[in-house]
Amino acid sequence: MRWRAPLDKLAPMVSPPKRAHHRLLLLILLLAAGALWLVAALFARAPSGEGDAAGGARGRKGELGAATELSLGEEGRWVALKSPLLSKSAAMALAPEALLVLGEGENAPSALPMLYDARGEARAIEAPMALTRLFEADGRLFAAGKHEGRPLLIALPDPNKAPEEGAQVSLLPCMPSALAGRGQLYLIGCEGEGEGAPRLALSRDGGKRFVLIEMRRPALQGVPASARVRVEGVSVGADGALAVALALCWREPGQAGEQGEEGPAAQLEWCLAVAGVGSGARLSYEPLPGLSSIAALLPAGAGFLALGWEGDGRLGLWRLREEGVGREGDRSPPCDAPGSAYLLGAREVAALCGGELLLSLDGGLVWSRHAAPGRITRLFGGSLRLVALTEQGPFEGRFLGRSVSGAVSRQLPAGAPSAPTTPPAILPAGKGAGEGVGEAAASSAGGRAPSLPISIEVREPEP
Repeated sequence: MRWRAPLDKLAPMVSPPKRAHHRLLLLILLLAAGALWLVAALFARAPSGEGDAAGGARGRKGELGAATELSLGEEGRWVALKSPLLSKSAAMALAPEALLVLGEGENAPSALPMLYDARGEARAIEAPMALTRLFEADGRLFAAGKHEGRPLLIALPDPNKAPEEGAQVSLLPCMPSALAGRGQLYLIGCEGEGEGAPRLALSRDGGKRFVLIEMRRPALQGVPASARVRVEGVSVGADGALAVALALCWREPGQAGEQGEEGPAAQLEWCLAVAGVGSGARLSYEPLPGLSSIAALLPAGAGFLALGWEGDGRLGLWRLREEGVGREGDRSPPCDAPGSAYLLGAREVAALCGGELLLSLDGGLVWSRHAAPGRITRLFGGSLRLVALTEQGPFEGRFLGRSVSGAVSRQLPAGAPSAPTTPPAILPAGKGAGEGVGEAAASSAGGRAPSLPISIEVREPEP
């Protein structure tokens, strides 16, 4: 038979010194176990150096409509956009509280542009022609295309307001490659390139009527007279000053030893970015050394800012004035795979570089790289906004406007928008100039919702 001592008689069998020793050992074991658990928990939470760098730069994967970690600066956040159609954007124009998007796919370029309001609601723009160019100027959104071979420009109404008037349609003297405006003054750069003078069209009535203006060709030392001229950007200043960004390109025979054993001799392609500033057709041209093209042009203070990639893969900013040009800030770090570049404001610069965002918020004084929630495949910018198409979907980033004094500005919301009662697209149904009737219609999953016929007027451009 097994004997078991009662608990009340077991304690006296242990002497006081031994009992105290056992309690001390038990306390030490408990403290050691707690310390080991705490160390293990800290190591499990703390990321490695590689993970911390990636997590700090890239941020967490954001859900639709939710902000991710800070990755665009102190005030910038990537916010996921809910519309899946934005992931297939081929072109985009950004106003402060609206987006105009041209999709790509099997039907491109005949795919219908989509106009998004501040709430993210979209309406298709139907037209009897393909709209292939999108622009933003002075807070307004524009679309351009050719109707029966004739270039047309459509100024769309604000989608955040009930459209009391139809879209404004203008017959153009040329197909636009660039558009800018302020107040009643609007300027268009004509697409195409040639050996003559650059072609520009000017409007002094808010974009209703455009006329070609005679420009002189830049005459620069070292640039042959046969160089091709291409308009890459235009801008309008607050005082009515005009700026135009040109690319002059020409070819020369290669040096000795560059001729292959078979085929013609190699040629060298030269390109130089040139900026013209002035009023009307009286522009003063200046070369921008190191720049082969200009990606963005905006008014800034007493002059303009031009942005472009230089030959060594660095972004450069130039201050343009009628009395001369000069560098602004410092050049960016080198980029192995440069992409699209934008001036978001008077001091805010953003560009796509190898799937990441290259950013400066102070006019090029400090540059930094940031990653969106996923590798960026396409970037669009303007009006202190960015839209990045990534492998995780479309994301948006917004910025504060900054001045050299340190003051900041924020784009105010459009207020409580009323739901549009009719879609915004209006196009002429008739031919030629004069009165015509257009129809605006929107297509969605629920079908087609046409509007009432609206009278429009198309004027012939003056020669």
